[in-house]
Amino acid sequence: MSSSFSFLILVLFVIVAVGISIMIKRRANSYGKGVFWGLCIYVITLLMAMLVFFFLPIENDTAEDESGEAVDSPILYQAVQNGNMDEIDEDYVRGAWNYTFEEDTLDIEAPGNDVNPINIFVEQIDDLTHEVEVVSYQTPTFMNGVNVTNDIPTPEAALVADVLTVRKPEPQDVHFSVFKSEFPIRQFSGDSLFGQRTNHISNELIYIRVPERVDVTIDRNMGIEMVGE
Repeated sequence: MSSSFSFLILVLFVIVAVGISIMIKRRANSYGKGVFWGLCIYVITLLMAMLVFFFLPIENDTAEDESGEAVDSPILYQAVQNGNMDEIDEDYVRGAWNYTFEEDTLDIEAPGNDVNPINIFVEQIDDLTHEVEVVSYQTPTFMNGVNVTNDIPTPEAALVADVLTVRKPEPQDVHFSVFKSEFPIRQFSGDSLFGQRTNHISNELIYIRVPERVDVTIDRNMGIEMVGE
């Protein structure tokens, strides 16, 4: 907050405090003094709360993002099984890697993917000759109605010689705050009276395309499957 704005708040605080003090002195009876002292304390509390709010060290302050829609989990799986990957919304792509590949064999590894696995599908394509393609898909994640998809880390892929390694991200705590209207305001704003919003966990999938000519080795215990098998 700028220094000029801070000074303005301070001046306003002093003016209101002095004004209330003068009004109290003009009251002759004790009841009137009690009412105005209560009013004085109330107004001062409000001003102090406002002043403190502007000085709070809020980091990573972002506007609420309710964009996107919750998507049923099977949509990615069904797209792979039905050969309709081209129909998946491009907004679900979280990462893509293309590698030039001249080898005749490919070993695909996914260390650590045996616990809370991400589905990994491998498809051999006639149209590919000297290229390996990896695409990471993720449908939106909503927490209390807020889209937090971009706060979730994404998997990584790396090709070294004839070994393609896919690593899922390490578990990460994401902390965020949601501000909502007070109960009396929600009665007239059309929002849920109790402020209840939905949570929706995303579905993730990694799709790997390799040339038909390549002999592929996978470990099914690590959540890797061949399309069509």
